[in-house]
Amino acid sequence: MSNTNAAETIEVQAEEAAEAPVQAETAETPKKTRKKRVNKNPKPYPFRSKKDIVAQVESDDEFCVRCLSILYDRQTASEQSNGSTETRNRQGFMSSHAVVGTKLAKKAAEEGTLEGEELEQARTITARYGRQLAAHFRAEECAKDPSKAELAALFSAN
Repeated sequence: MSNTNAAETIEVQAEEAAEAPVQAETAETPKKTRKKRVNKNPKPYPFRSKKDIVAQVESDDEFCVRCLSILYDRQTASEQSNGSTETRNRQGFMSSHAVVGTKLAKKAAEEGTLEGEELEQARTITARYGRQLAAHFRAEECAKDPSKAELAALFSAN
């Protein structure tokens, strides 16, 4: 075999190799299908979700102020008076929100509502506490209707 034949052979092999991926890409590959998940528990979740609560906080001024008040009430008495976070009990405001959250909650309690920039601050702060607020509303529902406490246990919601 001469050098020119060897070079031609290499060129042909290179061309075939370059064309092969193009052919493979154009060929349709079958899509994998997923099995649908079967809901083993036919009862829907009976409580408000964190996502629903946060969405309402962002759109409803009265609900936002109510949630701010709930968070303030979950603070200990000394935390409320000092406007700080002293106990790591995962209740009420985080330390970064304690001063402003306490000030806004007290103002809302005195005046009945917040407006403008203060309302926007309250909305920003309150939206961070979806889990606490969901737990609060779930406990409220369970206190009103003891049968919901059984559902909460079913869904492992404490």
